[in-house]
Amino acid sequence: MKYLRNVLAILLLTSFSSVYAGSCFDEHDRDVDDCQLKSKQGDASAQYRLGLMYYDGTGVAQDHVMAHMFFNIAAAGGFKLAKKNRDIIAKNMTPSQIEKSTRFSRGMGANILAPY
Repeated sequence: MKYLRNVLAILLLTSFSSVYAGSCFDEHDRDVDDCQLKSKQGDASAQYRLGLMYYDGTGVAQDHVMAHMFFNIAAAGGFKLAKKNRDIIAKNMTPSQIEKSTRFSRGMGANILAPY
């Protein structure tokens, strides 16, 4: 009985957090933290969504270098639309910004969430 109560408590807590926290994939309430976590786990869709968030400043400060970086990472992960968006945003960036973004993309590792 005690075991069952503990299992139910865990289920309740995990359900509570998923209901009241936004999701990276929720169009109306994107959760930056959830996207960053999924991005760190290698989810190309989450990386693409982070690119969109940084591009238009949704939930984060608008930053085209970061947007380009996340589009670049997602494109490398096979997300085709990310490549298109990366190329579009690059047209409005300086060579220095593109180089910075590319450097961040290559060295993302543990610093993926805060490269600068």
